Amino acid sequence: MLEEPYPLNYPSSAPKPNRKLADLVDTTVCVLDDTYGKDFHVFRVRTSNGQKGYVLDGYGVKQTQDPCQ
Repeated sequence: MLEEPYPLNYPSSAPKPNRKLADLVDTTVCVLDDTYGKDFHVFRVRTSNGQKGYVLDGYGVKQTQDPCQ
């Protein structure tokens, strides 16, 4: 989970500040919103302990239609 809604070291020519907040392997999160960047799809999420951040779309992202708790 990232602090900002773009990949780490993006763009590579002049990276913007960003940091990893948490590893979410096998973690269920509440998807608050999603949007598309120029080259990526990003989800704004909240963990079960209330931490908010961003997850980039990829092989490990599985969306569900279940409402957030």
